[in-house]
Amino acid sequence: MKNPLILALIILIAGGCSSNSLLFKFKMPDKANFRYAITVDQDIATSTMGMDQDQKVNEMVEYEYEVLKSLPDGAKDMKVTITAVATEQSSPMGGAKYDSRVDQNPQDVTGKIYEKMVGQAFRMTMNADGKVKEVTGADKMLEEMLAAAGFPEGDETSQAFESTLKTQFGNKAMAEDMSMLTAFYPDKPIKPGDTWEKTVTREAGIGMIITTTYKLMSRGKGKAYIDFSSEIASLPDAPPVNFGVMNVEYDLSGQQTGSMIVDEATGWAEESEVHQKFGGDMKISGPELPFGTINGTMEAKSVIRVIRQ
Repeated sequence: MKNPLILALIILIAGGCSSNSLLFKFKMPDKANFRYAITVDQDIATSTMGMDQDQKVNEMVEYEYEVLKSLPDGAKDMKVTITAVATEQSSPMGGAKYDSRVDQNPQDVTGKIYEKMVGQAFRMTMNADGKVKEVTGADKMLEEMLAAAGFPEGDETSQAFESTLKTQFGNKAMAEDMSMLTAFYPDKPIKPGDTWEKTVTREAGIGMIITTTYKLMSRGKGKAYIDFSSEIASLPDAPPVNFGVMNVEYDLSGQQTGSMIVDEATGWAEESEVHQKFGGDMKISGPELPFGTINGTMEAKSVIRVIRQ
């Protein structure tokens, strides 16, 4: 007969190893409500035909998430409402500033456009593996934002602005942005010190492939602490980004680093900070441009922060 003391020790050790392993799943409880603020600080430098331009953008969007129900496949049907928005922009063409928490009844175009975002809601379905299955309703918000701009129907400026908004707030863009809170899930249990790799394709706006290596640094009090680094490359054969009067093709590469704190009970990132830098060549084409095509370069640096309110 086996020594019962030895057997008990084996069970204890095995149990301890098992309890230290973690399998991420999206397990948000039904009827849950919570808020997140996502901020983006971005500095974009471009050079075309010997002209250098620098654009700085700081944006904050606060979202309220409401879990409506669980679906038969384990996915969650959620309502996401924009509760606050702020933007501050500067470029050689001028600047703009708006904060829905402070500015009431804005008179300038930028304020009128962003004011229409507040109170807008869209639906999101997220699978248990952390992938956003579908986003609907965000495109409706774009229609109201464009109407607030007051551009004449069919105007070239309106077309360019609509294209820009879709890269930020359209259904596809929202699906990709919402995925960043859960797109890191490994496909097996992990423990502190383990690393894994995930590749994400972003199609909204500038098409990119982001390959990220994650490392579970530590666990404690129901939280998982993760560091990561990424390689960024342009999406091969991505269509040009249309800005109404012109199309822009990009050939970019770069890196990003960051960290996050994840709630183990729900599988949801409660805090995240990403430092991103990429750049490369761009080709601008359009019938109104001299010679039809202009070559240039772009360098972009961004800091993206996600904080649960």
